[in-house]
Amino acid sequence: MSTLSGKLAAALHGDMVPKFLATLDSSGKPNVVPIISLDAADEKTLVFGELFIWKTRNNLEVNPRVAAAVLTEDLQIWTMRATFRGFVDKGPLVEQMNAKDLFRYNAYVGVRRAAVFDLEEITGSWHVSKVNVAAELLPVKVYCSLCRSAGSEKLPPRVAEKFARSQSLKVLAFQDESGFPSIVPLFSLQPTGSQTMLFGTRLFRKQLRGLKRGCKLAASVITMDPIAYQVKGTFEGTQLTPAGLLGKIKVDEVFSASPPLPGEPIDLHKR
Repeated sequence: MSTLSGKLAAALHGDMVPKFLATLDSSGKPNVVPIISLDAADEKTLVFGELFIWKTRNNLEVNPRVAAAVLTEDLQIWTMRATFRGFVDKGPLVEQMNAKDLFRYNAYVGVRRAAVFDLEEITGSWHVSKVNVAAELLPVKVYCSLCRSAGSEKLPPRVAEKFARSQSLKVLAFQDESGFPSIVPLFSLQPTGSQTMLFGTRLFRKQLRGLKRGCKLAASVITMDPIAYQVKGTFEGTQLTPAGLLGKIKVDEVFSASPPLPGEPIDLHKR
C-alpha cells in the first residue's frame, strides 16, 4: 500500500484514534507528540488542525520532513513519511478540521489554520497481537520495577505513572540516515530512574535498526485519560538483562504534551 486508503484512511478519519507526529528542529533534534486531528485529505495528502502545537509549528518552519504513526485499539499500526507543504487559513481543509467532533462541539477551541503535508511513503503497516506485546512488555516492566526498588528514583511521578501503564500507547522518534524523522511504536518503554528508561528491542527490531548510540531521541505517551507526556534524551545503546536485550535512554528533558499546557517543561527532579 502506497496511498492513504482502505483501513489506513478509515483510521485517520477516526476522531479518537491515537496518532503521533514527529518533527525535527534545525539541528536534527526530534519532537514527537499526539496529533489526534491528523487526517487524510485525499490518498496523497495529510492534514491536521493547528492547535497547541508551538514546538511542532516551529520545527515545520525550519525542517519540512515529518513522520507519523497511527495506532488503532486492536493494534493495527501504520507509519509514514511526509513533507510539509504549508498552512492554509481557509477553504475545504480548514472546514474539514472544524467539522470534526473534537472541534465542532467545543465552544472554546476551533481551527484557524490547517497544516498540509504531501505523503512520501508508507514506511510500515502491520498488526501486532496483544499476546506479543505482553510477552515483551511484562519482563521489562518487572525488571524496571526491581531496578527502582533497589533505590533509584524514577521520573516525576505523574510522568512515570503514564509510561509505566500497560495500556498506554508510546512511540519513539529519532532522525534516520535519510534525514527524515523515524517513528517507532514502543509499548515496552518503561521508566527505571530519574533520568533512565529502558525498552525491549525484539518486537520492533527492524524499525529500530537506524537508532545508534548517542542518537538524540524523543518519546511520547498517551493514555485514554487523555493525558500525554514527552521525554527527550540520548540513546545509550543496548544492554543484556534478565529481561532480554534492552535499549537504554538517558532522559534530559520532560514535557507536558497535552492541554491545558502543552509544551510545558516538567522538572526532572521535582518530587
